[in-house]
Order: sequence, then structure tokens, then C-alpha cells
Amino acid sequence: MSATGQPVGGSTPLGVEIDDKHPLFPVLVRFERARQQKDELLDAVTAALRLNKGSMTRESDPKTGEHVWRFHRPKLEVLWGVIIGEIVHDLRSCLDHLVCILVEHDGGVPGRHTGFPICTKKREFRSHLARGRRWTGKLVGLRPASIALIAKHQPCHSGQDGHTVPIYLLEVLWNIDKHRTVHLLVAETELVGPISFKATPPATKIWTVAPGPLKDGAEVCRIPGGTYADVEVKANTGTDVLLDKTWDARPNTRNIGPILHTLVIVVERIVVSAARLMHEHPAQTSPPPPPPRFTWYEWATRWVIDTVQRLKR
Repeated sequence: MSATGQPVGGSTPLGVEIDDKHPLFPVLVRFERARQQKDELLDAVTAALRLNKGSMTRESDPKTGEHVWRFHRPKLEVLWGVIIGEIVHDLRSCLDHLVCILVEHDGGVPGRHTGFPICTKKREFRSHLARGRRWTGKLVGLRPASIALIAKHQPCHSGQDGHTVPIYLLEVLWNIDKHRTVHLLVAETELVGPISFKATPPATKIWTVAPGPLKDGAEVCRIPGGTYADVEVKANTGTDVLLDKTWDARPNTRNIGPILHTLVIVVERIVVSAARLMHEHPAQTSPPPPPPRFTWYEWATRWVIDTVQRLKR
């Protein structure tokens, strides 16, 4: 059962059964919690934007005396950014927990060093396979089949710029939420049709904005000065909720819907692959062979990489 009382587990897309006795069941519960939060968040955002599509304010131009209408984007809930951080943390934690379970399955003993590395450099990934005087790689304790599974999902092995791979964005968003700030969201609004205008007594429009993106506070309509009993200005708009910034990540989109959907799919694929591997390779009782040791040069390189990453945070 999940934290919400709903049953989880059952057959994965690859036909591997995960019940409450399976070692990966706690990972699946956490993953399902993240997926549920994602669906609830996107539903809440959609409902809120359906009710609040933005507002209009009317002012008078002191130079010309004309009446001016400005559009203001809807305000977003800070809590949404907090929930995104919780979703990202659960998804990223699933990967670390998964590696600990694989180490135990392979006959090893997980430690403080054990985790799921996300590397944009092949040299950095190789360093997680070895042990040095002051450093133990995150994958020490795994057998070759498990290492190959994790290597398959690394940005450095994707065949493209590692900074654009979704799993790297997961790492970036996780570090932002842990060390920097709550994820900030911005509303991007677009005018999808002409401005609707009606005045009593009738007035001639001087200018209306053309369909396209609208900045917050943008002028959308202007009419001649005078006294009007009633003026109605309407704008047909659509609003997307975007991540404010992702620092060194370069995602194809900043829209939170596609980003969260993609991250959930990526983690699901890794969990399913791990379940299939554990099904095909029985648990080991003997410890795996000892990992290679760092040379002095490799240890120095690892220290420089760690130092740079700490400074970037």
C-alpha cells in the first residue's frame, strides 16, 4: 500500500512482478508518491489558471489624456515551487535507494558513499567504480551487470550534450532545491486572439496589441480621452507555468508540465530496468570482486572535480 492508502506494485511494463516483499517495493512506493504529487500539482495549476487568466487595469495617459488598459499576468503560488522540490527529491532519492538495493543484491555492503551518480564526463563516471585513499566511488560493491545498467542512463553515455539530457536536469533541480532556493515559477502569457472592445457611448479604438506574448503590465488597448459610462475590454489569453531558471541545465522547455512528465518517465524506466535485472540475475551471497584503487593522478582529478562542484553550489 502507498502512503495514501492506494495499492501499488504489480506487474511493471516489462512484465516483472513487484509486490510488497520485493526489495524494490519501497522504491516503487516512493516513485508512486512522486507521480501522484505530479498529477495533483498539474491539476491544481490547470484549475487555478482556468479561474484566473490575468487581470486588466485602467489608467489615464497624462500626456495625451487617452485611456490605457494594461494586462497583468496571474500570480502563482509559491507552494507550487515547494511541491516541485518534493517531487524532484522523491525521484532523485529513488535512484540512490535503487543503487543501495542493487549493491545488496550483488552481495556487497552499501555505505555512506553508495548512490546513483549522474555524470556528464566519462572520466567522472569511471571514478565512481574505484576506491582511493580518501574517496570511495558511489558504485563500489556492484557487479558488472548492475554497473552497465547505471552506465546506460548516464548523460556522458547519451551520445549528445550531457547538459541537455533529462536525468541531468533532475540532478540540477535537486541541487537547486537543496542548496539554493525554492523553485521559482513564472507565468508566460500569450494573447491568442484580438482584443474584444466595447464602450458606452461608442468610442473608436486608437490601438490594440496584436496577438502574441504578453509581458506583465503590457499595454493592450488605448482609446480617446473622454467620459464613458461603461467600457469593456477583454483579452483571450493562454498561460504556461515555467521554471524561472535552471542554472547550468539547458532543457528543451521550461514548462513544468513536460519537464515533470519527462522526469517521471526517466526514473520509471530505470526502476523497471533494475527490476528486470534482479529478476534475471539471482541475488549473490558472496561479495563482488574488490574495486580498483585510484592512482595519485586520479585522486587529484577527483578532488578538483569535487571542489569545483562545491564552489558552483
